[in-house]
Amino acid sequence: MVEELFDFEQARQYLKDGAKAYFGRMREKFPNDSFYVYVVYGTDDDASCVNLAANSEQGYEEIVAKYRANESHQKFLKERGWEFNPLDYRWSFGEWGYGGGAHDLTSFQDLIGEVETDDEPPGPESDVDLRAQAYAAMVLGLHDLDAEGFFGTGAEREKVTLFCSLVDSEETVWLEAESAQFLNPPQVYERFFAEWLPAMTTAEDLAKTREQPSSVHQAYSAVIALHSAGPDGA
Repeated sequence: MVEELFDFEQARQYLKDGAKAYFGRMREKFPNDSFYVYVVYGTDDDASCVNLAANSEQGYEEIVAKYRANESHQKFLKERGWEFNPLDYRWSFGEWGYGGGAHDLTSFQDLIGEVETDDEPPGPESDVDLRAQAYAAMVLGLHDLDAEGFFGTGAEREKVTLFCSLVDSEETVWLEAESAQFLNPPQVYERFFAEWLPAMTTAEDLAKTREQPSSVHQAYSAVIALHSAGPDGA
């Protein structure tokens, strides 16, 4: 059983509000751009520092053109026997030009941080629960924003992909895959998965994360199951 370490529903609300504010500003700043992806990601394993990123079709084309014309990058790929693949940049939020938003998530991060700065720091089991709940709050906050129609409906929504991630974490692959599946219509997820998988991992390694889930992965699944019906668990 996962021990609740902070007000989960409040964290979920903070995440939704912060994402709405930041992504809304990006749309206002770039009104002619066609945004195709929005991401919430933690810059460390415990998600005490969370950021937001988005990309547009125009931004993606600029990134591809930049790396295609970069001779040192092309040499780097050639020396390793790798082919230039534009899709390597489509789902890699570290390359996008619309990142930021940590300030909009200050309330979310403070809530997580209160657990970390208690007089008695979390032990191994509570650390697992903390990470699992933080990841789930990221996913469900984004889900709640989607439910409001913020990312469109019908054909408009099918142009947009949502997912959550972590930077340099052993939990990154399964979190990206499972959050994308949870957050998107089936046809959107299938399109994302077909492009994302070759760039991120292998089918075999992804299968291992599902067959032998980490303790954090298992706890995350339990939290999602408990809270995904709605903010009140109804």
